[in-house]
Amino acid sequence: EVSIEVIGWNGEYLPLVPVYKGETNLEGIHPIKRLRYGPCDFEEMDNEEFRKIAKHIATNLKSEGTIDMDLIYSKEENKVYAIEINTRPSGTRYLSFACTDLNPLNLLVDIAVGKFDVKELEKDMKSYCTLEIPIGDYEGPAPKAPVKEYINGNFIVHGPKGYQRVTIRGNTREETFEIAKELTGNDYSI
Repeated sequence: EVSIEVIGWNGEYLPLVPVYKGETNLEGIHPIKRLRYGPCDFEEMDNEEFRKIAKHIATNLKSEGTIDMDLIYSKEENKVYAIEINTRPSGTRYLSFACTDLNPLNLLVDIAVGKFDVKELEKDMKSYCTLEIPIGDYEGPAPKAPVKEYINGNFIVHGPKGYQRVTIRGNTREETFEIAKELTGNDYSI
């Protein structure tokens, strides 16, 4: 399952990054309890193709503000299916922010004050690798609350007590996993 957030205003649309939320299966494990990462890394499906699909849907819906799309990619059919579209900030917004360095909530404020420029945002968009780990209750170094930016530029803790997650970013997938191991003491792989 893939999630992608699209910010739109006045007929201009900015699809952010496709985030992988784990395999959709019959066990019913909620994506918030799984490792999630961005950008997706399907060999058969280019991330720009996910972005094109999301932009096409947002354009046809004439959405404004933010929409969060859940997509399923079928390897057998080499097809993408849109399974859900929500008109609210995405549950993967921390991953989108970590990958692109564009905060989806700040983009909504930019729209409100008339500063939304898709061409400029496309130029400003970064390409980090990210990993989000469900941790329950964070027990690491206590950041000054409330945290509004990435600590040391590479991680942020978010979510309510008992359901907290840490979102980590690095320049490469390997660097991201190294940071994850430093923070949690665990090895992670995708």
